[in-house]
Amino acid sequence: MLLNTSDDNDLLFGSNDYLAAFLGVSSKQVARYKSGASMLPETARRLLKIRYGDLAGLLGSEWQGFTFQQGELFAPCYKYGFNPDEIKGWFFGRQELAALKIEVITLRAELAQQKQTTWAADKLAALVRPSSLAALSPPRHPITPPPLSSFADTPPPPPRRSGT
Repeated sequence: MLLNTSDDNDLLFGSNDYLAAFLGVSSKQVARYKSGASMLPETARRLLKIRYGDLAGLLGSEWQGFTFQQGELFAPCYKYGFNPDEIKGWFFGRQELAALKIEVITLRAELAQQKQTTWAADKLAALVRPSSLAALSPPRHPITPPPLSSFADTPPPPPRRSGT
């Protein structure tokens, strides 16, 4: 149960014997605190705030809303608590996150390099015409010349000169 820790009456909730044992004072002194005959010392107020889960009383205003309940730490923006083992795991989670960030940066750089290489290869392929590529490749089968009859409408070759 989370009490209003800014109210001394709420902080002094419970039996006098329990509070006396917790604060290290007598039951009569707790009764005086409850009745208002004595002021609750600031150290006792902070100790009771921690007892009821309010961390801001001990650690400062930036911990406002953080509470301990049933052995778990609750953050103001998260509905589930964290047990001690989960809190210990935060250290390793942060290390893993840092390593993964470095890996992502490395992989992005490699991907950019591959994209640049692929882009350059595509540009080079676009510059080289397919017909010029065919001329560079060896023929797949032997080429036989067409029959001479297919050249009937072409003029005959010039006569050879004899050596004079």
